[in-house]
Amino acid sequence: MAFRFSQDDVARTQVVEETNWLYCRITNYEEKASKKADRKGISNHVITMKVEDPASKYNGLVLIANFPEDYPGLAFPFLKAMGAEINRGGGEIDFNDYKGDYVQVCVSPGTYNDKPSNNIVDYRPKDWTPDFKVS
Repeated sequence: MAFRFSQDDVARTQVVEETNWLYCRITNYEEKASKKADRKGISNHVITMKVEDPASKYNGLVLIANFPEDYPGLAFPFLKAMGAEINRGGGEIDFNDYKGDYVQVCVSPGTYNDKPSNNIVDYRPKDWTPDFKVS
């Protein structure tokens, strides 16, 4: 029997070489229970994104953002980039609403469990451009 793997499987293992802003499409959202023993009963909101920029050497790279329900503030930069309003009085957001939409993601090389990984540093709206001009 042949061992098979897809283009997405390969893309999941690629790690950026330097910090980059990458243009991504949100491809999936799911809620998963935490795997850590000390976090039983805690759900994680998991966003899967794929770099869609033919000019980038990271085109096709798959990124995963993990937002634990017990620390919602970690999701605020993502939500703000998506245009959501974060009200002081609280609120509720359905991450499914963002499937298929785009966002810019700042990614840097890092490690997770002693293995190379992509660390998501920040988010900005899909149509963000600098406010200055280079002359």
